[in-house]
Amino acid sequence: MAYRSTLVKGMQSHRQKWLSRTIFVWLMLGTLAAHAAIQFDVFPGYEGRAHAGAWFPVGIEVLNDGASFEGTIVVTPSNLGSQTVRVPVSLPNGTRKRLSLPVFCPSAGTIEFDAKLLDERGKVRAEQTQVRLITVGLETPLLGVLPANFAGRPEFPSTENQNSDWSPATTRIDPAIFTDNPIALEGLNAIYLNSARALELKTPQVDALLSWLNLGGHLIVALDQTGDLNSLPWLAKILPAQPGELTEVAAGNALQSWLMGTPAIPNHAFAPKRSKSDQDSNSSTTRQKSKNQPFERYQDLKADPTFSNANLPVFRSRVESDKVIVQAGSTPLIIRQSIGRGAVTFLAFNPEREPFKSWKLKNWFWAGLTGVPASLLGKNSPQYWGGTSVDSLMAAMTETTQVRKPPVLLLILLLVAYLIVIGPFDHWWLKRIRRPMLTWITFPCYVVLFSLLIYVIGYKLRAGRTEWNELHVIDVLPMDSGGERAALRGRSFCNLYSPANRLYQSKANLAFSGMRFEWNGVAGKLDQSRLTFDSKPNSYSAEFFVPVWSSELVVLDWLDYAAAPITCEVQAGGGLKIENHSRTLFDHVWVFRGASEAAYFDGLRGGASQTVSLTGGHSVNAFVQSELSLLTAAAASHESAFGRREPVRLDDWSTNSAKISLLSLATRPPEYDANQYNSRPDDSRHFVGPTGFDVAPTLDRDDYLVMAWASDNVGVPELNSFTAFRHRRGTLLRLAVSSEKSR
Repeated sequence: MAYRSTLVKGMQSHRQKWLSRTIFVWLMLGTLAAHAAIQFDVFPGYEGRAHAGAWFPVGIEVLNDGASFEGTIVVTPSNLGSQTVRVPVSLPNGTRKRLSLPVFCPSAGTIEFDAKLLDERGKVRAEQTQVRLITVGLETPLLGVLPANFAGRPEFPSTENQNSDWSPATTRIDPAIFTDNPIALEGLNAIYLNSARALELKTPQVDALLSWLNLGGHLIVALDQTGDLNSLPWLAKILPAQPGELTEVAAGNALQSWLMGTPAIPNHAFAPKRSKSDQDSNSSTTRQKSKNQPFERYQDLKADPTFSNANLPVFRSRVESDKVIVQAGSTPLIIRQSIGRGAVTFLAFNPEREPFKSWKLKNWFWAGLTGVPASLLGKNSPQYWGGTSVDSLMAAMTETTQVRKPPVLLLILLLVAYLIVIGPFDHWWLKRIRRPMLTWITFPCYVVLFSLLIYVIGYKLRAGRTEWNELHVIDVLPMDSGGERAALRGRSFCNLYSPANRLYQSKANLAFSGMRFEWNGVAGKLDQSRLTFDSKPNSYSAEFFVPVWSSELVVLDWLDYAAAPITCEVQAGGGLKIENHSRTLFDHVWVFRGASEAAYFDGLRGGASQTVSLTGGHSVNAFVQSELSLLTAAAASHESAFGRREPVRLDDWSTNSAKISLLSLATRPPEYDANQYNSRPDDSRHFVGPTGFDVAPTLDRDDYLVMAWASDNVGVPELNSFTAFRHRRGTLLRLAVSSEKSR
């Protein structure tokens, strides 16, 4: 009996072990299956490209076929400083989520970043590491394309340029992953959209596209079929013409004559910068040399006789004559109009069909239509575009006055004194008292003494109280005639001085936002400070680190929708009526039109209005040029690690902010023509800013430009989530108003 009892117990024990092992195996297999059921794809930039000095989207697609969970997507660029972007995502079983995160690209070259999907416990459920992205320079045009079919994709001429940073490129965008964040689109100079693909865009994507257009984008539209507009009321509303029936027109000569002349460059905020070598693009020497190159200048192109003799299917369009760019006889071919700070170009023909599809110069056509500088289409690389960063000016203006930089002479004297004390003095003193072995005691004492002295000097020069300064530059884009709803594109320059090593928090409710550190230009150093940005629906929260006794500039790029704080209306007599819809006093108001019309007045109270009549003879250039040397000196002083005898301060936030908004005017030669390829800035005084910051293209179009300054926050809540013992705030509102000529 004892033997049977032992045998039964052994069998039961064996069954229990087998059952527990089976359960463990099934649990492990279930866990592995749950993990393997996650598909995690990353789509960086625009088909793997991004634009230096601009935001770009990082598209994320997650498919969860396993257990439901609440996750967080984390994107950390590995060579863009310690800036991390996070976004929460809910992943029920069987769902597919597509998200787009904005990331700022500070420099040209190749960058890498890591993307991870974390669960509630912070465990990595999926990841892609060392995702590579190719960036292009500030001057290099980047055209996003949404063609009806792959074969109809627009391309630029091949350049044989060994430096990919300066090769103009077209990037195909899949409508399925088209970003719904208008800020993330600002890295594109222009977008080509075929109506067949416009039908696939969802409402958030359309809203982002229209916001990008109003902010300064160039949208090129072609119709696949006239009936497409019946399903696209938003597209029909912005087109500069009413397309009608399709007819065949001999349009080849008209298009080739326009291309081989000087194509009219569309003036818009996201237009590519002019190249340095464009200055000589039309000189006799350059033209002679260009004949030996495989790709010649626009003026040296040879017409395609086959295309000249072919009939091009064209939509007959009703349009105002001043909007027509190219026409064949009385039939408009290319039509353009301004919308906000951007431009819409309508092609009355389908460039994805014959005979345009077989045109030998079609790649050059796309280059001319988007304003590609001629120098970028040659064999030799252009010179590197440098200059003083606009961020340095804003940082110098908002920097605290509590601290002073250590003078170089003081540091040199302190170093000399230290070397004398630990060397000749120590040797002489110990020899005199006949105790040379005491150097093991005296030397540490000298180190401690000088360390305390350095701390006292640093404390006297740099110690202060927490200070937070906010300077907001906001572009107002009314979305209706009364200004009841407007898009507000803000750039908030926030300078924080910290008396200790600590982390600081910032948060606000804004529709779209992204935060970055100070941008030092394409060739500048990367800020290695820590920044964690949590992007949430219609809000954000951020945490950044500031070292002791130092200040950091953080820039919040954001877009929100609200009532317009300022509206303007062109009067019949030629004046401009300006209304202040906010409750804040506008201390200063500037009004510009073109290069020689300007007006200024003070004190526009909340709820009040004033009509301004502009008179000629006031040079906008003179306004920007005044005290330009002071701005340059302030930027240099900010970038310098050591101080000067007389620190350069920019205390007048209002006037300097208005000038900085137009700084590109200060670098233009007297013969500058915005519609010519051979115009270039004076690079000895060149300033470079993030894409879309400069508002000079508004004046190039002969539109009105209104800038109003308020010594308080207008249109944006307070951004600091901590106590600041010292603070200062100010807002510059910028509004572009279409003139009668441009309308």
